[in-house]
Amino acid sequence: MAAVRQQRIAERALSEAGRAASGDELRREERRARVRPESTLADRVRAWVESRVDEGNVSVARLADALFMSRSKLHRLLVEETGRSPGEFIRDVRLGMARQMLQEDSASVSDVAYAVGFSSVSGFSRAYSSHFGEAPSDT
Repeated sequence: MAAVRQQRIAERALSEAGRAASGDELRREERRARVRPESTLADRVRAWVESRVDEGNVSVARLADALFMSRSKLHRLLVEETGRSPGEFIRDVRLGMARQMLQEDSASVSDVAYAVGFSSVSGFSRAYSSHFGEAPSDT
């Protein structure tokens, strides 16, 4: 029984070595890279948030579902890539959009706050001030 098990292990090892030597795995990875170029997770998260920010119900749970991963995996990967949690990253994207809107448009602070998904102007002003070091009305 043990001899059969050892033989199977040896056959499997030889088989895997043969595949590695033939370059099958490498060719598969090269094909994958050509077929669908991967963007970074941060780019995908940013695009998702920007496309849904006006809906007002952007959440980490919905983001994880949209990316087909668990919340914990999303958290781990995003922190690894950006150093920020998904919640912080979503807030930063919203604030960046708000800053751009305030600089380009003549919209009021309250219009911008609601447009980027904040539910209160005071919460938006507090987050904006702590993030950029200036009041949104000064932008």
